[in-house]
Amino acid sequence: MESFVERASNIRNGMVDPRIDNMLKITNEARLLGLDPRLLYDEAPNEPDSKVNQCIDKVFEEYQESDAFKGTQIIFCDVGTPNTDGRFSVYPYIKEELIKRGIPEKEVCFIHDDNSEAQRETLFADMRSGNKRIILGSTAKMGTGTNIQDRLIALHHLDCPWRPSDLEQREGRILRQGNQNEALNIYKYVTKSTFDSYLWQIVENKQRFISQIMTSKSVARNAEDIDETVLSFAEVKALATGNPLIKEKMDIDNEVSRLSILKSEYNSRRYAMEDNFTYKYPKLIQQAKQRLEGLIKDISRRDMNKAEEFQINIDGKFFDEREKAGTYLQMLLSRIEPDKEAHIGTFNGFDLLILKNNFFGQSKMILHAEQKYEVEFGDSPHGNMVRLENLLDGLEKRIEKTESQIDEYERNMTQSKEEWEKPFMYEEELALKLKRQFELNAELDMDKGDDGIVVSEEDFNEEVIVEDDEEMTV
Repeated sequence: MESFVERASNIRNGMVDPRIDNMLKITNEARLLGLDPRLLYDEAPNEPDSKVNQCIDKVFEEYQESDAFKGTQIIFCDVGTPNTDGRFSVYPYIKEELIKRGIPEKEVCFIHDDNSEAQRETLFADMRSGNKRIILGSTAKMGTGTNIQDRLIALHHLDCPWRPSDLEQREGRILRQGNQNEALNIYKYVTKSTFDSYLWQIVENKQRFISQIMTSKSVARNAEDIDETVLSFAEVKALATGNPLIKEKMDIDNEVSRLSILKSEYNSRRYAMEDNFTYKYPKLIQQAKQRLEGLIKDISRRDMNKAEEFQINIDGKFFDEREKAGTYLQMLLSRIEPDKEAHIGTFNGFDLLILKNNFFGQSKMILHAEQKYEVEFGDSPHGNMVRLENLLDGLEKRIEKTESQIDEYERNMTQSKEEWEKPFMYEEELALKLKRQFELNAELDMDKGDDGIVVSEEDFNEEVIVEDDEEMTV
């Protein structure tokens, strides 16, 4: 880890060609170091207390305790997979050590050994029956579609996957319906002060954040799952020295992200509330009042022109019988051009129009004066005339509905203004977290960008002010 700090410093200072060394390369090597130093250095010693050797101890212990039942186990590891070039790999090393302890070679297998679907199904059947007891594999090859849960007694995370969803997929192999065991063990192995431990913390924070969304504890509407994480110079330095501030910074960063999203949502909601009482509801109220005025005039028109008996004028012909009027109206409907309103008469002082739709739409009868009132054609000629009468008789109910809408719009407008005036309830907490984040960045030497420019506290304070006045982007 100390050598990584020196390399990271050279990269940051532009002393090395990025094609030869870069932070992604250091990150990958730091991940290998966290698993087993022999993956990087052939001369590295085999530490008895390394997490690989501790995993072997736990696997053998679980094997013995579940021997009568033929309990099975999964070991997940995404790096150090089998190779053909003679480099050290943890897969064959684990298998060799388990065989040395007395486990038959045929009972230990790799998911990488079987390439065809038929071979894989045979392997899975052997795991379900207990003919094979221990399987090693990666998340990509064994995370989904692996039906081997019947006898699983333990699962071992030898390394940490990149994403919380990968972790969920892994554990879904054992925490699954059909497992005959009531009690299970899930092991996570961590090497301190390496990218290994840091990645577990990152995944934990990401999962905590995602869980807030899934359980509706956060107002955020989306979250981004990490695909990869590349260490910065300051993170490599902090991990190498075992600096406890790196853990605090991760927690602070997570809280700042959470509060910033809340602030962003608050700002968005505030803009929406401002739009509500400035434009939306005043416009809706104005439109509703215009409709109300039109309804009052149309009721007056109806009452002035309504006869005691049924009367209607269609195509210049006068009808006082509903059946005949309806039959003639249907005949006219069959002749007119579709999808266009056609004026064909008058009824109680209102213009009568019909609209023909020849596909999936419903043909309509329309009465028009100050406003338009529509009703669909029915199958009965007599019934269609009754529908026109009911349309005009129902204008009073439309007035009641419109008045209720005006009252509702006015209430909503008042509530929107009250919501707009409310302050952000976490403003002080966010400011404190941002201040602490700045202090940690300075202490961990994270206040320099890739170009080495130092970010001053004055710049930081100015940024906070801008974020208070404008919508914060996360």
